[in-house]
Amino acid sequence: MKNLIVALILVIQIFSSVNASGVELSNDQLKLDSSLIWRVTLPTTRDTSYMLGTIHLPLKAAFECIDTAKYLLQQSKQAYFEIVIDQQAMGEQAFFFLAKDKSETISALLDSSEEKLLYQKAEELMGPGAMVIGQLKPIGVYSVMTLSLLPADTTAAMDVLYQELAKEWGIPVTGLESIQSQFDVLDTIQKYGAKDLLLELIAEENEIQREANKLLQAYLNKDLNTIAELMNSEFSAALDEKIRLYLITERNQKMLTKMIQAARQNSCFFAVGAAHLVGEAGLIQGLRAAGFEVSPIKH
Repeated sequence: MKNLIVALILVIQIFSSVNASGVELSNDQLKLDSSLIWRVTLPTTRDTSYMLGTIHLPLKAAFECIDTAKYLLQQSKQAYFEIVIDQQAMGEQAFFFLAKDKSETISALLDSSEEKLLYQKAEELMGPGAMVIGQLKPIGVYSVMTLSLLPADTTAAMDVLYQELAKEWGIPVTGLESIQSQFDVLDTIQKYGAKDLLLELIAEENEIQREANKLLQAYLNKDLNTIAELMNSEFSAALDEKIRLYLITERNQKMLTKMIQAARQNSCFFAVGAAHLVGEAGLIQGLRAAGFEVSPIKH
């Protein structure tokens, strides 16, 4: 299994052989303009909605590279995000990552030499904070260690910052999925590949960091085609395909149902991880198959 750093950054916080209409698309048809924000309209309604592809990192450069998003959020009557991020959600996430007993820790998953190497790597990346990994589930360990590879210079990820703005401006905020559904996805990753991911993190830190930096540069360049290629490279084996199904494809289908209903009734601002936008089973193709005009906004 390849590392999942790109997937974690872009989808948790799309790809199948056919799109929502059942028609297979060529690679040329799936090529997208260089934009992270898209206008979503129906010929039969005056309401205009917007869809923003985000990156789940606390980076000022990512937040500021989409200079029209704040204005478009203000024009919308409703804001939709993957999940509603508040104090309760953050508490639930912390509790989810916490191992309930020793059987859920890395000690139960790795042998003593592997565990020692993991602690050494954690100390390199996290300093004194490395001691926390003994209290976490393996998927929690992988998450905090991989995110330690990347810089952070804002108080929260851009999804959270846009939610805070929406609430400040009195725009209702709704989740496209529940936080439990994201926990279910993380449980699936943990079940099928947690040990491999941790061992890869020990052995291939530099490669993982290169992939993460490549992703960040593609995002800052507003290059959805490269983002799609990076996602494809992470899901190359049969087991990876199963994880992709849970991590992206099935979630896209559920989010798409809510987005279609909402955009038919109101002017909405949708913000989801950028990887959800791309590919045959992505939200751009899904909305188009449902009759919406989806066009890039230059920014």
